[in-house]
Amino acid sequence: MYVQYPIKTDAGDIKKHLEGWENWLDTSHTIEVISFKQLGETGTYLASYKLDDSPAIAKLQKGINSRLKIVWSSSGTGEVRYDYVATDDGVYVALYGVNPNEKISMIEVDLQTADYSYRVDVPKGDYFTVVDLLPPTIKSPVAISFTAYDKNGKQLNLGE
Repeated sequence: MYVQYPIKTDAGDIKKHLEGWENWLDTSHTIEVISFKQLGETGTYLASYKLDDSPAIAKLQKGINSRLKIVWSSSGTGEVRYDYVATDDGVYVALYGVNPNEKISMIEVDLQTADYSYRVDVPKGDYFTVVDLLPPTIKSPVAISFTAYDKNGKQLNLGE
């Protein structure tokens, strides 16, 4: 069991295993763990991290030995990215990205496959992660569009 679920729930061990995960193709990446969060009362966790200079996120699952394994990861160069995770508690959406000079203050999220939208305040810092549980009526994976705003409410063109 320790071989399949080897990761302790501390930032140092998570970083060590993310380095192994990201560097398995004989590439060399720098990893900095930004946040680590359990999704509700489930055995699912999300680790948000900086992969070189790009935002990244990984889903980890808890085993019966109370340790974790990495299930998947995602990264990219966009300023704002999202992933969703279905759990026994429902569907969680994680917005994550880079926020140079803290120009993004708020993000409006619109679910394309449901009549639902919400707003997220972006925390201070160059990198951010915000995780929200969707209403229980939304059970399937969702397509999302989002719009970012500055502190004055002006819509931002991401990528500029």
